[in-house]
Amino acid sequence: MNTPPQTLGKYQIIREIARSNDIVYEAYDPAMNRRVAIKELAMPSGSSPVQQEERIKRFMREARAVGSLTHPNIMTVFEVGQEGDRYYIAMEYLDGHTLRNEIDTKGFLPVDRSVEITQEVLAGLGYAHEKGVIHRDIKPDNIQILSTGKVKITDFGIARLTFEPNLTMDGQVFGTPSYMSPEQVVGKEIDARSDLFSVGVMLYEMVAGSKPFAGDSVVSITYAIMNKEPQRPQQVEVGLWNVIAKSLDKTPGMRYPSAEAMAKAITEGMKPAVMPYDSDPTILPSNTTYTYGQSLYPANAYSQPPMTPPPVVNPYLPNVTPYTPSVGTPYQAPLGVPYQPPQPQGYNQVTGFGTNQTQVPIYYPPPPRKMAFSPEARYTIGRVLIGLFAVGAVFGSLFMVVKYASSYTAPNSKAPAQQAPSSAQDMPRDQQIRLLESQLNETKDVDQIARENATLAQLYEEEAADLHSLNDVTGEESNLLNSLKHDPNRSSACVSLASLYDQRAKVEPDLGERKKVLERAANYWQRASTIEKDSLSNGQYAENSCLSLVELAKVLAQLGDKTEARKQLYAAMAIAPAGSRGKQVASEYLIVLGG
Repeated sequence: MNTPPQTLGKYQIIREIARSNDIVYEAYDPAMNRRVAIKELAMPSGSSPVQQEERIKRFMREARAVGSLTHPNIMTVFEVGQEGDRYYIAMEYLDGHTLRNEIDTKGFLPVDRSVEITQEVLAGLGYAHEKGVIHRDIKPDNIQILSTGKVKITDFGIARLTFEPNLTMDGQVFGTPSYMSPEQVVGKEIDARSDLFSVGVMLYEMVAGSKPFAGDSVVSITYAIMNKEPQRPQQVEVGLWNVIAKSLDKTPGMRYPSAEAMAKAITEGMKPAVMPYDSDPTILPSNTTYTYGQSLYPANAYSQPPMTPPPVVNPYLPNVTPYTPSVGTPYQAPLGVPYQPPQPQGYNQVTGFGTNQTQVPIYYPPPPRKMAFSPEARYTIGRVLIGLFAVGAVFGSLFMVVKYASSYTAPNSKAPAQQAPSSAQDMPRDQQIRLLESQLNETKDVDQIARENATLAQLYEEEAADLHSLNDVTGEESNLLNSLKHDPNRSSACVSLASLYDQRAKVEPDLGERKKVLERAANYWQRASTIEKDSLSNGQYAENSCLSLVELAKVLAQLGDKTEARKQLYAAMAIAPAGSRGKQVASEYLIVLGG
């Protein structure tokens, strides 16, 4: 680690505390006698002037974004400054730890604490959204939990300011894959509802201990975000789950319109459900009193006249005598005694009413509803649905087989690289390339970086093959160069590039330009012969390199540089296989030049 500077502006640097895209120091502000955090812009080595200018613009944009926000749940910015070619932001120093550390340490958080953290995040986001600031990178790593338990939102490095021109072009993707909304994944215009999607992902991870959209690569994660629905964790009640599910809807218009609306929905979802008592009018709630002679049925409830039901004898309490109140006395059942309605005079528990008593009408419940479909109709519909499902499964399997087979038939590819996950085969190739390119720098695992580079190399080569069929020479060249950038040992891409340059040299009228193209062709043929393991192909590529050098020598001779032409012919003879036609052609032309 580099030694931190002694000072930066008026601030005295104490130590370096973090380093990612930028560098964060702990520092001391002597003017205000307080501890601060200093975020310094780190410029990647090898950046072009245009790239450096864009990095500075984004850094200053972050300072303006968070500097305009003053809220208890948002990190406070004190000052933005410049010292020479160094740019920095002075912010409040936050103690405690990140939410990521909390989740990793505990596995998952209690539901009540998860909701409390989410409500504070929503309060901060709601304020930011009102000020026209979209965070775009809400995740546990950017949520700081202070020692007091207070929650602060940090890192507005890729924030979108709705009141300023957008620095992100259509199709560019910024954010962390696991927490991006579907519209953010494909590089579309986003608004506050994208931040709410990220909050939903974060809330799910807090209560479940795992992310709702899992995968072992960027492509598989984004495919899950675009196409899959998360499962409800067992410990989450229905009310809160409905809020999470709504915030994770694929369509922005189906999510909550604002952070305030989502916070209110969480509050309502956390309230205990109050279940109404049974709608049967003969079942009274426990706090209801009953007076003898009062009808238990509402007026005109059924076609039969109101009646008092007979007593219910509980066989499990044989020694308990039912309580019968006197006329006009409100009924209040003793503890442990089941409710028994009062009985009319003349009613006997065993024989019923006496012969001289008027028979009480018998109550018949209303008949059940008629079924919408007869059993025969339901059976027929079931068979039809099963048949349709079977046919769909067969066609779906055939489609996947064709897709799987076609993914291994990339033209000019002798050593196909790691394929994208089968779940992402339906995604457009350009979208896969864009996602992998934008997220490659965030990957820490060496093996995963190698796999993603190999996948990108193959995708670029496939794209070049499609453009070749469309005679798009410029696009084909660009994609082949990108393929080799991600996999320098891809011989098939070298062969395609060398062939492309040989063909271009044949139709290039300008001798100076033809010279450059032939140099490239010879170089890529030689590079392919060095990489290729097959001895036959190796020899053929070496001979092709020799022939390209002979053509280069002819062009140099026409330009009047016979010394350089002879030099190229000697090089051609050195790399050509013994007894090959290329070696013979080079030797003959060397004699013509007087070598």
